[in-house]
Amino acid sequence: IGVILRRLCEYKDVEIVEMSESLLPEKYFEKRTDAIGRTLNADVKAGDCVHEGILVPDESKENGISKNEINAIKEELRDKFKEELRKEILAELKSDMESGGINGADLGYVVLTDYVAANTGKDVSDELQALILSNPNRTLYFPDGVYLISKPICTPANPIHSVSLVLSCYATIKATDDWSEKEALVRLGAAEPFNDINTNGSNYFFEGGILDGSGKANGISIDSGRETAIRKVSIKNTVIGIHIKWGANSRSSDADVRDVNIVGTNCVGSWGVLLEGHDNTLTNMRIASVHKGIVAHSGGNLFRNLHPLYIYEGELAKTENYLTSVGFEDEWNDNFYDICYSDNFCTGFTMQTSSNNIYNNSYIMWYSSEGEVEVGFKVLGQFNSIIRSPRVNFRVDTKNALLTVSEEGGAGFIESPMTDPTIIQDKQYEDYLVGKIVPRKTV
Repeated sequence: IGVILRRLCEYKDVEIVEMSESLLPEKYFEKRTDAIGRTLNADVKAGDCVHEGILVPDESKENGISKNEINAIKEELRDKFKEELRKEILAELKSDMESGGINGADLGYVVLTDYVAANTGKDVSDELQALILSNPNRTLYFPDGVYLISKPICTPANPIHSVSLVLSCYATIKATDDWSEKEALVRLGAAEPFNDINTNGSNYFFEGGILDGSGKANGISIDSGRETAIRKVSIKNTVIGIHIKWGANSRSSDADVRDVNIVGTNCVGSWGVLLEGHDNTLTNMRIASVHKGIVAHSGGNLFRNLHPLYIYEGELAKTENYLTSVGFEDEWNDNFYDICYSDNFCTGFTMQTSSNNIYNNSYIMWYSSEGEVEVGFKVLGQFNSIIRSPRVNFRVDTKNALLTVSEEGGAGFIESPMTDPTIIQDKQYEDYLVGKIVPRKTV
């Protein structure tokens, strides 16, 4: 039976649990099945697993029992163990959810609340920082609750000292009312700047939970290091949601950001993402209540499925502020945009003369009754980028421009846009049009 158990553990039997792995920490099921498999195996060795009073023998020792009988017993026990495995996993999962999250200790994490209490209403900045610096190469787990900080917490970029931070879904790191820093709540790689992708520990990350800037702080920044990841986090009430600074490798930061939601402060200085380091990948993001969605001061970036939204509230309700709003502002070159959606900003995308960018399948839309000017793509200088198959939905009661170029010339082109040409007043796009417009009737 030991052979059967070992095979069960090898296969993990993850398919028997009808839950979404995306809701759980990485390799949660694998670690749980390993643990349960070891327990069952120990029971067998102790003689506790029997069938009708007889300990099932190893395959090499039949002891007078026919192979057919052994196979039947094995099949029956396999089903029994699968069901026990299922019950164990689901029972623990239910208990974890009811208690406010996955048991980080079972995964080998350092559980924050063993050292720092949540929901105290007191500043825990120093305690968090001390815990980070005293646990090199460990994953720190934040159970549900609110952790107030009055200054940034910083992680090391040095691979031998780095840590990863994992927050349960409703764990919140929140700025105190007296926050005065011009920095982010969490600064990855700021404690010990480093440039190393070869040493184990270089690929540290921040995952999950909520970052609440209280309308004063930035959300999270990458200050140093490479291969750094930010994922599955909700960033609220921040001046700048994510700030990727100059990278350690000749300004290359090589960061990966995915599955992130950002809500700004509805102020002019509120931006979703600011990129200064090169060569980053941003995917699957929703951004709202900001004056500028994505601001790129760097190149070699890949942007895919990004959706910034302009909301007419607070300072952003003023006409003069709407006129300078932009979904994607690009001040560099060699950036790649795919299925990016500028929603309700005055200008969808801006670029420079030097921009040799590629824009594929962009979507730009306006539906609010506010604002009197709508521009799809604005080029500050000559046009040297490629725009393919954009869909641009203008309103009928505004001044509309599909493409504006401030200086004649350039080798760029816009190919097969889908829009309503009858309501576009600025016809400058015709000088750069490849193919033809695919008509889209404005409702």
